[in-house]
Amino acid sequence: MIHGVEKTGGAAVPGADPLERDRARLRKATREFEGFFVGLLLKRMRQATLASGLFQESSTSATYREMFDQAVAAEIGQAGAFGIGDLLYRELAPHLEGRKP
Repeated sequence: MIHGVEKTGGAAVPGADPLERDRARLRKATREFEGFFVGLLLKRMRQATLASGLFQESSTSATYREMFDQAVAAEIGQAGAFGIGDLLYRELAPHLEGRKP
C-alpha cells in the first residue's frame, strides 16, 4: 500500500479530512432524502387531483408529468427548500464525531 493512501472504496484526496468527507456525504444523503420525500408528496397531491375526475390524462402526458415532478422534487431537495434535509443533517451530524474511523 502506498503511504498516506487510505482504503476508502473511492479515490483518496490528499489531505482530506475523513470527518469532513463524511459530513459532505451526510449532507448529500439528507438532501436526496428531502427530494425523495417531496417527490412522494407531489405524487400523492397529483393522485388526489386526478382522482376527482376533472382532468383526463393520456399515458404520454402522465409520463411527462412524472418526469417533471421528479425533476422538481430533486431541485427542491438540493435547494433545501422544505428544510427536511437540514433538520436531518443537524440531528445526525453529531453522531459522526463520536464514531471511530
